Amino acid sequence: MSQYSGEQLAQMTDDKEVRVAAYTIQQAAAIPEAGPAAQQLATIGEEVSQVADDSLIQQDRIRERSDLIRFLVGGDRTAASSLDRDADWLQTQITLMEQIYSSPDTPDELKLLIRDQLQVFEAERDHLRAHATSEREDRGLFGSFLGS
Repeated sequence: MSQYSGEQLAQMTDDKEVRVAAYTIQQAAAIPEAGPAAQQLATIGEEVSQVADDSLIQQDRIRERSDLIRFLVGGDRTAASSLDRDADWLQTQITLMEQIYSSPDTPDELKLLIRDQLQVFEAERDHLRAHATSEREDRGLFGSFLGS
């Protein structure tokens, strides 16, 4: 029997996909035709890896919250806020990548690479937002009574 729950395995799979996508974007700098976009993409890839680290910590924090605390006071709003910030930041990077993709100076080979990684980053952004919303909406017993 696996030591991980289905949710943990899905989270690890998502995390690996994001890390592979971030690494792939970093390696775009090696494409000779990438031009000025190369350094920008490399920076985006490095920063996405750092944000993936933070969001994984926050998701672990949420998952490890005791059932009693969750029942009494609800979700971890601090972790939810951090996931929202990570999703907002990721949206900014997605926008930058879309601008590079749309540029007439971007070679087709680079566009293909960007398009594929954008899909992964967009899915992660949506996952982070959903997880943050779910955690924030978990009110617990006292949160429901107090209306907080």
